[in-house]
Amino acid sequence: MGHMQQIGELYKSIMGAGAIGMGQLDDVDRLNELLRKSADVGYQTAAGMGSGNMSPLIAQSIEQQVSSATFDMSEIVLWNKIARTTARQVLHEYAKVTQRGSSLMDGFVAEGSAGGNDASAFERGSIKIKYMLNRREITDVAGLVALIGVPTEALAQQTEDGLQALARATERALFFGDASINALAFDGIIPQITAYNSGSNVDDNAGAPVSMDLLEDKLGSLAASPTFGYPDTIYVEPRVWRDLSRQSQPAGRIKLDGSSLTYGVDELFVMGPRGKVPVVAAPFLWNHDAAPSAGLNLDVAPATPAITQQPTDNGAGTSAWLTGDAGTYYWKIVAIGAKGHSAAVTTDALVVTAGAKPKIIISNSNTSVLYYAVFRSDKDGAASTCKFAFNVACVTGSATSINDMNSARNGASSIVFVSHRPDIMCFAQLLDTMRRPLAEVETTKPFALMRFGAPIVKVPSKCWVINNVGTTTPITPA
Repeated sequence: MGHMQQIGELYKSIMGAGAIGMGQLDDVDRLNELLRKSADVGYQTAAGMGSGNMSPLIAQSIEQQVSSATFDMSEIVLWNKIARTTARQVLHEYAKVTQRGSSLMDGFVAEGSAGGNDASAFERGSIKIKYMLNRREITDVAGLVALIGVPTEALAQQTEDGLQALARATERALFFGDASINALAFDGIIPQITAYNSGSNVDDNAGAPVSMDLLEDKLGSLAASPTFGYPDTIYVEPRVWRDLSRQSQPAGRIKLDGSSLTYGVDELFVMGPRGKVPVVAAPFLWNHDAAPSAGLNLDVAPATPAITQQPTDNGAGTSAWLTGDAGTYYWKIVAIGAKGHSAAVTTDALVVTAGAKPKIIISNSNTSVLYYAVFRSDKDGAASTCKFAFNVACVTGSATSINDMNSARNGASSIVFVSHRPDIMCFAQLLDTMRRPLAEVETTKPFALMRFGAPIVKVPSKCWVINNVGTTTPITPA
């Protein structure tokens, strides 16, 4: 007997019995099971018992938990740990002690002498408060009806999603923000540490993996005179964390707890002069996303860039292209504006050799461009393998030259040693994060989630950055 025939017989049996009793409940369960198996019937479709429009629908099962294919707030680590301080003006000033007296004075004096004057040295610093925003809207109808899942209100769901998007943007900007590229942005902690003393607290690992010994050496160097730095956290990209964990396992133990066997560690520390320092996985230290397939907010976004000079080997700068990097490369370039970005334009291929200085020239015909995002392909890879490499400031009123010296290597990330003490690093906050309604000009309710502030690395000498850290297993994101 076929599915549809069995369904029909069960339906007649149940309906012919009048009120459903205990004997018919098994038949109802069986009917539902057959309906789900039938290729002719699906959820929200007629059960197919007859030709009339009143044929019953199959009941729909609704799961209340909304699934997420993206990050959640547990991936936001730096923003959750950085100390907050209150800013009273849009230009926030602070002072720091750079010297507590001369290090050459040994403190000894003759009997009856009052000694010479010694004085501390101070330095004034300042930071401009910057504004971050995530715009959302819901329709009037969405504001009146309930949603499937939790939360049940569209406004609550859009607010939650917007806050998470704002947190993602904040986390990434806290690491990588660069006011020299985008005047609307603040400088993140990596650019602030990099700018200190001509990059004296920055190493370039040239794509090689790091060892636990190297991290321990950096902790010792920072603690020594005259720096006296004691970082309380080492931020690494999750795949670098995996590498460090694997290095630690041969020197550790595998824990056997009853019938449970745990391979690896749940926490990772490096011993420093003042105790163990946690190694924390920071997913947004990964800064090599794929190039976008299309533009965003096309009605207000910059136009797709126009290439006036395809890649050639005549750029300016110090080349970091090594022998192992030699191969064929493509680039994709996206124009970034205040309210959207363009589609990507793809360059011709260029054969790159050790010491090369690839250069691309972009015309600047659109005044809405803030800067350009540059994506580079894998070595000998197709243009579709292009991933983010670096940003370039837009030259107003003339063409923009893009020089790729390979200072940001494909598949590599940074390691950041920081102290969260507020006298060393903090976030100056002008106002609390707020939700502000915007003018209603259509049958929608627009609103903005806003954040006002900027990070300050007051004493960058007590922090350290290792750039271009590779992994033992190549990174191939989905």
